[in-house]
Amino acid sequence: MPGNPAASKIWESISMKIFGVEFMPVGAPALSAADLSVIRLWIATGAIDSGACNTSTCDTNNYTYSGAIAPLMQTYCTGCHYSASSAGGSLIDYTSVKNAAVNGRLIGDISHATGYNAMPLGSIMLEDCQITQVKKWVAAGALDN
Repeated sequence: MPGNPAASKIWESISMKIFGVEFMPVGAPALSAADLSVIRLWIATGAIDSGACNTSTCDTNNYTYSGAIAPLMQTYCTGCHYSASSAGGSLIDYTSVKNAAVNGRLIGDISHATGYNAMPLGSIMLEDCQITQVKKWVAAGALDN
C-alpha cells in the first residue's frame, strides 16, 4: 500500500510479532531495526522503484519551503517523523520543520554532523545539493514560502 505502511501487507508481514514470533523472513534472521526503518520509509514515500539510473533534478537556486523543503521532508522524513510522538518529533508541517531548523537539529542531522543523528535513519545521506537547499532555506530565515 504505497504511502501507508499501516495498511501495507508487506509491512505487516515483516514488522508484526504475535506472541514474540516474527513472521518474515521465514527461516532467516530477523530484519534489523535499520532495515525495517528503510522499508517503512520506502513504503511511506510511495514505494517508488527509482531504478538504478536516478538522475537528479536538484537545483540549489530553489530553496523555498514549498518548492524544495516540503518535498524533501515528504520524500525522506515524514515516513518516520509523522507525528509529535514519533522518535525525533514531527516533520510533517511547516511549523515542525521550522522548529527543527531553528534549533539546529535539521542541518546537523541531514549533514551527519558529529553529535547529531545521521538522517535519514538507516539510509544514505541526502545529496549535497539537497543539503545546500536546506542550508540556504535556513539561512534565509526558514520562511513559509
